[in-house]
Amino acid sequence: MAADLERLAREFGQDERFAAFAAGLKSQAAVARQLGAPETFVPSLPSATPTVWVERDLNITQLVEREHNALKTFFGKEVPVAQPPALLAETLRVAEGEGLSIFQPLYFPAIEFKQNSRFPGWSVKPEEWYWEQIKGGRVDKDAAKLGGYWSLFDESRRPNYDNGKQMFKDDPLEAILVMGRHEGKIEVPDYLREVPKESRFGVSPDEQDKFVFPALTDSLRLFNREHSGQVQVRRPTEMEFNFTGNLRYPYLGQANTWEWLHDSFGDDDRLVGGCSDGGGLADVSDDWHGNRHDDTAFRPEVVFLPQAA
Repeated sequence: MAADLERLAREFGQDERFAAFAAGLKSQAAVARQLGAPETFVPSLPSATPTVWVERDLNITQLVEREHNALKTFFGKEVPVAQPPALLAETLRVAEGEGLSIFQPLYFPAIEFKQNSRFPGWSVKPEEWYWEQIKGGRVDKDAAKLGGYWSLFDESRRPNYDNGKQMFKDDPLEAILVMGRHEGKIEVPDYLREVPKESRFGVSPDEQDKFVFPALTDSLRLFNREHSGQVQVRRPTEMEFNFTGNLRYPYLGQANTWEWLHDSFGDDDRLVGGCSDGGGLADVSDDWHGNRHDDTAFRPEVVFLPQAA
């Protein structure tokens, strides 16, 4: 397959190094999209990684019941759970087919968290600094509200720091990240030369927003859906991150590395948090949206926006 990919790379304006990237893609259609070729141009190629469409055993009734029971335990009371949109199951099937088996359906209830809120499952709250920034207007006044929507949450475990060489295990985003660095859409300054080209570390929020998430949106066949306001592909907010860590994934706060978050801070910064050395799920601070660090990563979340009836 390598020789075929090199031929295609030359024909569509890429050099032969593209073959190394393309070989890591999970479907031949994905190769076509990255080359700018018609998808029908590529499927006749032999492939060491043929497309395999694996449909997760997603029973909607059981899914709603699972979320209902989890929320009842967390809040200590009944919490309504909306039916998931058909697009969620469709997107999950596409994700599985593209090898993006990192996403788990999750429901964010319509509720506002306050610093003095008490819920049985909310054992680790964001630190006081976060609430002060909301009060001071540097973080959006509605930042601690969840809106009654479903998402596909990336349940990957963030690794501990290893001089920038740490990697998310079996990360399906590697091909996108290699391509971004190869094309110069993810900058690699000298101080990040030790960061592997496949790594989620050392990528600024700007680069995530302008390249990584659009590429992922394309892989998930969500481009038109995003532009019509049905879905967003972005980082979790601090409140989503903290809530999910308390509800289901405590390991989000158990690594001594950080994650970029979706929330804006002032005009130019984004929130960052989750480091075990700074309080784990309680940890939250801010940094400039153009910065890159070898100890700060990100995770994508696919948010299905509530639609008017």
